[in-house]
Amino acid sequence: MNNVFLIQTLSDLFFLYQRTVARVRAFSVQSLQVLEEIYLGFWKKQYRLILAFQHPSTVEPALWPAALAHKLRLFLKKHKKFLLPYAHLVYDHRIPFWAGDYLQWLLPATGALPIRRGLPDKEGLNRIRQKLLNGPWPVMMAPEGGRTWRQDRWADLEDGLGLLALWTYQDLKKKNSPMDVRILPLRSFFHWPTQTRGLWFRLLQNWEENLGLSHEGSAQERLQKIFKILGQKLGYHHEASNFDAWRKGLAAWILAKAGGNPSQPFLKELRYREGLLYLPYRKRLPDQIKTLTNLLGAGELIWFLDYPWQENFCENLDQAWELMESLKSFAELLNFHHLVPVYPVILRDAELVTGQYFDLSQAPELDNKAKTLEWIRLKILHDGRPCSENS
Repeated sequence: MNNVFLIQTLSDLFFLYQRTVARVRAFSVQSLQVLEEIYLGFWKKQYRLILAFQHPSTVEPALWPAALAHKLRLFLKKHKKFLLPYAHLVYDHRIPFWAGDYLQWLLPATGALPIRRGLPDKEGLNRIRQKLLNGPWPVMMAPEGGRTWRQDRWADLEDGLGLLALWTYQDLKKKNSPMDVRILPLRSFFHWPTQTRGLWFRLLQNWEENLGLSHEGSAQERLQKIFKILGQKLGYHHEASNFDAWRKGLAAWILAKAGGNPSQPFLKELRYREGLLYLPYRKRLPDQIKTLTNLLGAGELIWFLDYPWQENFCENLDQAWELMESLKSFAELLNFHHLVPVYPVILRDAELVTGQYFDLSQAPELDNKAKTLEWIRLKILHDGRPCSENS
């Protein structure tokens, strides 16, 4: 169902949501005129449209659709265009497990499209493919496949978006349609208030006090000690030549504990294991599955701790947030319930930025699937611009 009235209502309630749930104090969108141009071309049936959003945190899947329905709608209204811009959001079918059962009906009611990430899902792919071909709004999806905890660059892209774009282009040609398939990269940048650093270090001290550690040493040394103790409490007693090698070993060990095969590509195997745990849908997950999902969550976050471990790393609040989420996963996994509620409420500002759109017909070798998918991947990684401009 595509409930326009419900979408309008939700967009008007967004500012309450962004403060209480997403912790976004304020946000801006650049550039609304680009989005206006893109949507007008879509409504004029010049092309089918995929909005490819970067996914550094848990916020963007709600932030971008709400920004379209609120900010862009008001912008269009100013230009005497009384239209509702929105998007069919592609979401992981597991989201209602951790974000709330109410999303089980709310997301489909607003035209969102579930996909069983990490598992073969022919039904889900066909559903997205039909919306790409005939839906009243563009399709919005994260080509990285999941959150990455970093906003400085795109992470490695999965093939899903490229395949769907190529299939849609081929479907249009079979129908002798003159329409193209257009892709618009979208980026999210979060700016943290200055007091965040103090809040983060108070949290760090709280962990040290609970683990019997001193507050001495650089932030780098203190955090390494914390993670080493947490790894030991999980049962991981291996040593490594440096912390980077140690954390990757811990992530692989966690994956193996959850029944996965760490010799396979790590993230692909991780997604597959997560998909199995949530299938079929259960309203209340058994304790064993909760433990396994916490294990996989901790493994994922440990795997992504790939910033340089420098003494002043906490100046980069992306990394501090990533580390905070990782510690929170360990607190839940090890039943340190007294540590979970003390996490600081950190407000942030968001800047949403549009890249340069590109059309699939521009691909130099459309008859070669592998080369076309690689071309799409490189275009998104450079925000739609030629590689030479950003290399």
